[in-house]
Amino acid sequence: MSEIRGPRGPYSTGIARRQQIVDEAIQVFGSVGYNGGSLRQIARSIGVSPAAISRHFASKEDLLDAVLASWDQEVSAARGDEVDGLAYLYRLRANLEYHTEHRGMLAMFLSIVTESASEGHPARSFVRNRYGRTRDAIVENLHIAGERNEMRSLDDEACVHEARSLLAFVDGIELQFLTDPTFSMVEAFDRHWEACLGRWNATLSPAYFTASATKADTTKSL
Repeated sequence: MSEIRGPRGPYSTGIARRQQIVDEAIQVFGSVGYNGGSLRQIARSIGVSPAAISRHFASKEDLLDAVLASWDQEVSAARGDEVDGLAYLYRLRANLEYHTEHRGMLAMFLSIVTESASEGHPARSFVRNRYGRTRDAIVENLHIAGERNEMRSLDDEACVHEARSLLAFVDGIELQFLTDPTFSMVEAFDRHWEACLGRWNATLSPAYFTASATKADTTKSL
């Protein structure tokens, strides 16, 4: 059987250069924001001309799209296999683990989230849609958990409130982590999670989710 090789030559070099540009843009946007960063600054950081970036990205907005897509792909992969019910909500912990190890990615995303509050920002639609999808998914899985008797059933209004509260908590501890890298987002989430389970009258113990996450991580590594 012949060995399957990845792309080589100019095509491979082009892919590597594109990724290098995205990686550096993540650092620049995380440091000074999308509005404060420039293609010239990114080009200078990696030792190429702005024209070299233009061969890979049609515009600064095009590069921003690639940066956000990279973040979305990374955090989705960190969550692992798709689950539902309360286990879906617990997977937010994996996002925090990822951002603990990739602080620059978190700084970039939160910086762009803040900027996108302004009308006309190119990431405004992405951020609004991303938060909307995440909120709706949490609401849906709270309903699923109630139907399975994993927790008490909540009406739509209560589920929306819980979803917004959970997202606000996650965003809050991420901001605290950026100002104090010694702060453990994962430990804070674990304590908050236990409080949530108690408020929801969940029938599954906190240990269930830890064991499930450990099993999923072990399976994924095999």
